[in-house]
Amino acid sequence: MTFNSYGGSDIAPQTVGWNGKVPEPAPPERTGYTFKGWFVSAEFLQVYDFNTPVTADFTLYADWELIILTVTFYVDGEVYAAIEVPYGATFETIHIPVGLTNVVLAASDPITGNTTATAETDTLGDIYMHFKIYWPYYIGGPSALLLITAIGLIIARKKD
Repeated sequence: MTFNSYGGSDIAPQTVGWNGKVPEPAPPERTGYTFKGWFVSAEFLQVYDFNTPVTADFTLYADWELIILTVTFYVDGEVYAAIEVPYGATFETIHIPVGLTNVVLAASDPITGNTTATAETDTLGDIYMHFKIYWPYYIGGPSALLLITAIGLIIARKKD
């Protein structure tokens, strides 16, 4: 029996006698993902039952769920927005207009944990912050990459 971890850590093949049962290996690891289980095909429709007697050679396929994190935007100490982004997403740009100062979130830092971005308004009144986020999304395994883009706008009004 072989294991296709789809971008996760390698799992050694196992040899099992006729009608034997495959010992379940320790879950593979993959940064930014949670392991969902071993499946009998790359379509991930049926979870493999490790109590099933083995009668032929075959491959099991790891399925993964992307870890979703929260980026919370604070303006003048108050939450103005919170967005969910996948692990590893990066901010390409944060546009900082006149009236918004002390922004804390560097462009291009991969997001690997729940994150905050803070800013303060000055006396000019309304402000906004425009951002663009990129993250990779793998379709059917690590070789099929789709780059997702999200664009957002946060508007804040200076309190009187």
